[in-house]
Amino acid sequence: MGGAAVANGVIRFFALGDGIGSDGPITAGRYEIPAERGLSRGTYRVEISALKPTGRRVPDPDAGPGDMKDEVVETIPVQYNRNSQLKIDFDPTEKRAHDFQLAVP
Repeated sequence: MGGAAVANGVIRFFALGDGIGSDGPITAGRYEIPAERGLSRGTYRVEISALKPTGRRVPDPDAGPGDMKDEVVETIPVQYNRNSQLKIDFDPTEKRAHDFQLAVP
């Protein structure tokens, strides 16, 4: 992102038709999804996310009253995750990398 590798995050592939989606962790700018969990042939929308702790504790709405959790913020711009327009056409017989250059607004 902005010329630097995403240190830690997750990449998700959502099928835009027939196909089986998947996801995998990003570590030191690289991701790999094992073939047995991999994508089938098709077109996919891609979301990339990297959360960073803020150092604050906030109420946990999914737990009991008074329970707190570590606050995290998304470091990837929404146009690459929640509002992503990134797409790939995937063919499992092709052995090539799918890399994504994320511009910083």
